[in-house]
Amino acid sequence: MSQNTPPSDEAPDLPSGGLRVLYPGEPSQIGSAEIWKDLDDIVAHAEPVRYTPTPAPPKDVWVWLRSTARIGTVIDIGANTGDYAEFLDGFFKPSTIYAFEPLASCQPRLAALAEKMPHLRVFRVALSEAEGEETFWENDYGPSSSLLHVSDMHKQAFPHTATESQTRVKLARLDDMLDVSTLDRDIFIKIDVQGVEDRVIRGGQAVFSAAEIVLIEMSFAAMYDDQPMFEEIHDLLYACGLRFVGMKNQIEDPATGQPLFVHCFYRRPRLPTPSGLTRTAAGASQATA
Repeated sequence: MSQNTPPSDEAPDLPSGGLRVLYPGEPSQIGSAEIWKDLDDIVAHAEPVRYTPTPAPPKDVWVWLRSTARIGTVIDIGANTGDYAEFLDGFFKPSTIYAFEPLASCQPRLAALAEKMPHLRVFRVALSEAEGEETFWENDYGPSSSLLHVSDMHKQAFPHTATESQTRVKLARLDDMLDVSTLDRDIFIKIDVQGVEDRVIRGGQAVFSAAEIVLIEMSFAAMYDDQPMFEEIHDLLYACGLRFVGMKNQIEDPATGQPLFVHCFYRRPRLPTPSGLTRTAAGASQATA
């Protein structure tokens, strides 16, 4: 029906909601007093609207690290297929990433990543305290591969890591691979080498002594044969001028609940200066957070 069509003698059906449709020229049968009474009833029985502000995102150790450091160099030791290097690149936006991974099976993915990230440099070596060549135990579960055998405790807790095969890999010292004086500060080191953390640190004392932040996997129980425990790795990092500042992702034995290993953050102490900046023991100055 167009708006110019006069109303019929019969009122049209009410639309859903019970409101009477009035057409042009049709007199209202409802007085204004009734309309205001109905509106008062609606308001009186309406549910109150309460404004709830959107909560701020929860703070996280990663947010704190990014807000208090300017990462120019990322060193990923035990890079595997590069997933963590890719995350660190997106999070910190460093000028350069150095990835160390000895396994041949990981190289195609790392090469593809380097095509996408031209500031990524990949080294096919296992870092240790001396250069050379050594047997490397490639695990069916790739991230558990190591220069050391997985222990019986490791296999019992995580049966999918029970099978491994040996290969030969080249060894190198971190301090021989990177000239610390050329690295863009601040330096972030991620190290996940399955039980040979002590060898890597001893072969890279100059680089570790210049690092601002280190993320490292440390064990409370022997997950690999003859691996060092938490205390020994802590002492090595402390000797490099780094201090323990927190942890994430503690892993327990699924059957017993025993703590097995954890990812720890170490950081260089920050020294106040009169100018309102802070400087680390390695000498870089930064604005206070």
